[in-house]
Amino acid sequence: MRKSIFEPFITGAQTFDEYQAKRQDNGNDRLVTVPDLFSYSRPVLAAIAGKRLIRGEKGATRYAAAAVATDMEGKAGLLLDSLVPTWRIGNSAHGVPLDIYMDALAMLGLGAAIMVAPRISLAGKAATASVLGAEGVKAGWGLISNKRYGDAVKRHETALLGFHRNEGDSELPEFSHRLELPPTIGGKSAMAEKMTSVVVAVATSEVDTFLARRALDGAALYFASVGCRRGEEARGNYRVQTNDLVDFHHEEARVLEELMAT
Repeated sequence: MRKSIFEPFITGAQTFDEYQAKRQDNGNDRLVTVPDLFSYSRPVLAAIAGKRLIRGEKGATRYAAAAVATDMEGKAGLLLDSLVPTWRIGNSAHGVPLDIYMDALAMLGLGAAIMVAPRISLAGKAATASVLGAEGVKAGWGLISNKRYGDAVKRHETALLGFHRNEGDSELPEFSHRLELPPTIGGKSAMAEKMTSVVVAVATSEVDTFLARRALDGAALYFASVGCRRGEEARGNYRVQTNDLVDFHHEEARVLEELMAT
């Protein structure tokens, strides 16, 4: 696929090792930072837009656009970290998981409102439905993958515990039971395109002229199409990383189980 128009505004991709090292090195454990406030405001702004849509009122687009703009919290955090590092108000150790949940809440809430809004065009609703469908598939895959990873880690930990007991060693390495994968440029670009599609769909409620609505319809369908396609490509890459991690823990557990059996 062609590069996304949003790619210049997206932070560069990280390898899994770089991502984990960054998470461990980030000593900022504050519960609330400026980027966190951006993330927390996203579902609130989406809810305001959704309320206006359901009531058939104009003016929802600016709130939907503001909700999407808050997804630049990573850039804002990096800027604050570089300008005032001692203030510790930039990116935090818990920022990535928080951002994922806020994305889901905003997308689902606004998407549901669009589907019942009286002034949204049929094409806008179709574009939004495709985005919600793609996000649903991604969420289902994420739950299944997280379960697979957690089971593999539990097996590895059980084998480690048994092995170290035999060796008389009480210190065990700690593993996270939650699957955490580094965000990629493709994945971030796909989300930006999907969000843009939803905002453009919202904008169809603001205009009444035939040509303006058809232009917005075309834009909404275009961004939904490329966003969903790019998202599936990104998920394919995530699938490979997930399989590698699951296989690693199962293989380590298998080796330890064989050692204990001998």
